[in-house]
Amino acid sequence: MSKTSALIKFMLFVIAAVSVISLIFMRLDIAEKEREIAVISEQIKEQLLRNSEMEDLLAIENEEDFYQSIAEDNLGYGRNDEKIYKDISGN
Repeated sequence: MSKTSALIKFMLFVIAAVSVISLIFMRLDIAEKEREIAVISEQIKEQLLRNSEMEDLLAIENEEDFYQSIAEDNLGYGRNDEKIYKDISGN
């Protein structure tokens, strides 16, 4: 076997080895990115669920009912025709 033939075979072997190693590292990178996509997809699903819940809350209550509930619950106000009785007995 001549020197040039051996050198060509060696170079082909080196190129093949480098290619295989590169493919292995690319596959590892792809697997890592697929895991990241799975995590992000799950976060998107959770956020879409939260958005849907918020939209449902907004659809149920119109603006007037919303402010009325805040006035009644947080500020202690009542409606114009409503009678509010307070217990002053101290019990």
